[in-house]
Amino acid sequence: MWRRWEAVVSLTPKAFVPGEQLEDFTAAVDAHQPELTITTSDDCIVLTGKLIVSGPKGPFDSYEILVGVPPAFPWQEPAVFETGDRVPRTADRHVFESHGNCCLGVWEEWLLRSRDHSASAFLQGPLHDYFLSQSWYEAKGEWPFGDRSHGALGVLEAFCEILGVALSHELALSLIHI
Repeated sequence: MWRRWEAVVSLTPKAFVPGEQLEDFTAAVDAHQPELTITTSDDCIVLTGKLIVSGPKGPFDSYEILVGVPPAFPWQEPAVFETGDRVPRTADRHVFESHGNCCLGVWEEWLLRSRDHSASAFLQGPLHDYFLSQSWYEAKGEWPFGDRSHGALGVLEAFCEILGVALSHELALSLIHI
């Protein structure tokens, strides 16, 4: 039980330092996704180009992407877009239909479960895993890491799992106000 609270307490945001964050993302891209290009726009870091999807035997797929990293990263989720028109723009493929950005999962769940919130951890974790999942789904018709409900119910499922609380239909209805 104590570990859960340690994780929450350790989530104290550090101040945004543009140069520092840019250096972190530049190093992470160079090390893990060298086919991406880094630029800046206003106060955001922008990643564009080819994201390479790898498995135990090495690279096996790629996607054209655009990522906008906000100055409040990691406390604010980056906006990720698949720009090659390969992933259908539907909720069932984990793309927000209203804006076309990818749903990488419940961002707060990653913040609570991961000890490392660096640029490198983002590139190798949520970003890579999203596209790995898309490739797997194309090949197998199922999601390799499971599948949460969409919207508020998915967020509720994530928090219940983290807290070890069973999610009943009644609890979901009372908290989401459906």
